[in-house]
Amino acid sequence: TTSRINAIVRDLTVSQGYYMPSRLLSTFVLVFLLAASIGANAEGPSNERLVKINTKGSLVYYSGQVTVSGTIERRTDDDSIEMIGDQVCLFPEKVSAKVIPRGVDDPRDPWFCFSNRIAAMKLLQVPNQKPKGACGYRLEATVKVTDYVADRTESTVFDTARLLQVVNRGAFRNLPCNE
Repeated sequence: TTSRINAIVRDLTVSQGYYMPSRLLSTFVLVFLLAASIGANAEGPSNERLVKINTKGSLVYYSGQVTVSGTIERRTDDDSIEMIGDQVCLFPEKVSAKVIPRGVDDPRDPWFCFSNRIAAMKLLQVPNQKPKGACGYRLEATVKVTDYVADRTESTVFDTARLLQVVNRGAFRNLPCNE
């Protein structure tokens, strides 16, 4: 990195005709490269984003893909099954939540369930049986998703996305029934 900065400083001071003490210019270039690096990491890869492609009633369809980190849950208690069915859902951490599409008029929490539930269970290695003495499973993971669909119906509904890849995952823990 130091040799790269020195080369940039040499090019700027010699070929571009700038006059700035080389130590000050080196600091400027280092700060600029650091800021660019931080900005790139905060936004994620430039080819990763969700773009709105269609709206049909309360459903808003997005194309593209994003990488999301957070808590994945499969709730197996009777109340959860009755409310949303047997789903595998992701609740993004704060930084990842920023890639989940929400309009200014959409106050819902940013979470979604996998539209390809069976494939998601296999990829994430989610146990198929109910845990004894618990109401489901929970793990931390980072995944790539695509085909995001926001369901803006004013009811007990959830957004969906198709799981493409598991980037990394933690160990499963039982989900206590009181949560």
